[in-house]
Amino acid sequence: MGKMKKATYQDENGKDFTVEYDPDDPCLYCGYPVEEASMGGTLVCPSCDMGVNRFTGRPWSLEEYFLVHKNFKLATTGGKTTPAFGRPERK
Repeated sequence: MGKMKKATYQDENGKDFTVEYDPDDPCLYCGYPVEEASMGGTLVCPSCDMGVNRFTGRPWSLEEYFLVHKNFKLATTGGKTTPAFGRPERK
């Protein structure tokens, strides 16, 4: 467990509420650390929340779409997820 972070959201009545989350927890979609809270909450990284590959900045390919949704099903049923996309090679 890493250092906990806090994210503040508003409920449907406009009242603020704060949640704590571990930025090292894996994203339910891609499997990489969440790092920051997204509009959708703290279980999905901001890139996946927007349907974008976090390493290339491009929208998910059809193959990536199927991989992230397979990971989501596994993560929500207690299965082990694997990263949906590889890190690009450094030059």
